[in-house]
Amino acid sequence: MKLNKHYSELNESYLFSTIAHKVAAYQKANPDKDIIRLGIGDVTLPLAKSVTDAMLKAVEEQGKKETFHGYIPSEQGYEFLRSAIQKYYAGHGVELDMAEIFVSDGAKSDLGNLLDLFDVDNTVLVPDPVYPVYVDDNVMAGRKILYMSASAENNFLPMPDDNVHADIVYLCSPNNPTGATYTVDQLKEWVRWAKANNALIEEAKANISQQMIDDDCPSISVGGFKFTLTPKTIYNKKSEAELASEGINFFETLREEGLGDIIVESVNTRTLQSTIKAYVEENDGLSEDLAKCISIFDTYDITRRRESSRATKGGKK
Repeated sequence: MKLNKHYSELNESYLFSTIAHKVAAYQKANPDKDIIRLGIGDVTLPLAKSVTDAMLKAVEEQGKKETFHGYIPSEQGYEFLRSAIQKYYAGHGVELDMAEIFVSDGAKSDLGNLLDLFDVDNTVLVPDPVYPVYVDDNVMAGRKILYMSASAENNFLPMPDDNVHADIVYLCSPNNPTGATYTVDQLKEWVRWAKANNALIEEAKANISQQMIDDDCPSISVGGFKFTLTPKTIYNKKSEAELASEGINFFETLREEGLGDIIVESVNTRTLQSTIKAYVEENDGLSEDLAKCISIFDTYDITRRRESSRATKGGKK
């Protein structure tokens, strides 16, 4: 068994804990001092009675068979809660689809979980100072971290540098802890940089993948990274115009083929891709009806991984 060596790269204790210990020590040494706390955004007032009443009611519901809730039926949260959130925003002129509402257990968990989508070889760009979780999550994963200075010289709002490359960028606006806020024009400049930065990455990947196809070489090393080419077949729903011209009802076809369980109000593209892929593997192809409403094209997935410079010892892996 191997432990994650990157945990040893974290600070000895979480920043908030360090601040709390320093404040407690100062308060003990200076009991007559009135402290204005600017270190941790902690709450200082009790919860409103309407909140505690609702919490008590929810606990009581869990003790009755008629109102008991077990596991949440959707990974997005209880439907009654999401519906209440939807109505709240509608009252403020914001129309949200239920699929856009996700109830989680907090920002720290979300920030950590989102990073599971990205490879550890991605380079991360963060302002300094910033909410410490942005840094710690990536330190624990072993990603390379670049820092942008947020100081009085730039009004605590670092702007993009075209000479700096990063795969993941954290922008905290209003910033924690400085409170500095980007303007719309400043955010547009970050979007411009991100698109240009990504365009360079995609152009390089396209050139490399074409070279690998031309040379019939599934793996290649470039600039310290190993690129691997994997054949991939894409399954997409045909356009409504195409389906209508052939008199095909896409959702009815899915149901008839025993695939109706992926239908909510619409079919998620990724879910459709994985489901149809499994269907093809199980049935050795698409049925005649499915073939009429699914477009197919072959492509390649190209993955990038930083090459290791460590040599194996003793001739063993």
